[in-house]
Amino acid sequence: VIIKGFKLIPSFKLVMDSVDKLIIYHILMNPRQSKRELARRVGIDVTTLMYRLRKLGHLIQGFYLYVNPSIYGFKRFLVVHDHDSLENENFYFKCIGGFRISEVYGESLPKSYLKIYKLDDVKFSLSKLDWKIIKIMSEDPLISESEIANITGYSTKTVRRHLNFLIENSVIRVLPSLDLTNGEFFLFSVFSKVKVRRPIWDFSGITIGFSEDLKEIKKLSDEKYSVAIKAEYGVKNGLRTFNDFQHELNS
Repeated sequence: VIIKGFKLIPSFKLVMDSVDKLIIYHILMNPRQSKRELARRVGIDVTTLMYRLRKLGHLIQGFYLYVNPSIYGFKRFLVVHDHDSLENENFYFKCIGGFRISEVYGESLPKSYLKIYKLDDVKFSLSKLDWKIIKIMSEDPLISESEIANITGYSTKTVRRHLNFLIENSVIRVLPSLDLTNGEFFLFSVFSKVKVRRPIWDFSGITIGFSEDLKEIKKLSDEKYSVAIKAEYGVKNGLRTFNDFQHELNS
């Protein structure tokens, strides 16, 4: 997918070991964590992490800010369909099998699709600072808490508290844009509440997981679960943004 704001990087198949794959998984889970925290989670030192990140940078094309559309008063639905795209599509996962899993939003239940799941809505009001944080992060998803504090005039502690609230309550989420075709790992979906080894996102009836190889995916398939491998994904809401990962490493 080519979206304005991405720096296009030549495609090639990258050989990855288990540590590389673990780094990608933890970046998927929390791209905003510090390099020191990421190194601790993976079990390596920061110098080794930085070396590996430069190698993996070819797979990390930028960062999305996902914004929950229910904060604007819309209802949210997860739909399974075979269209190229949908009106009011907020984000999508394109599956190798040809179908697509999309979050769509609107004032009522969408038209008939292969499957439809109603998603929970945000049931609280956001503060002025919450809205400011969302706006600032729409321009730079990886901006530091101290930088947000400088822009808004609030203390770093207050910004951190509000930011954690937004993330923990699924109002926003920062996601890396990964090249799924040239890395030796897989994103997959299971049409069930089944427990997977490395979950990425859990919806009502669909779990998105990360796998280092095809073993777990094959096991789930053998157990008669409906499993689909992802070919690409993206966020399409109006508050999206992109960062050049190489610039982030060098800053």
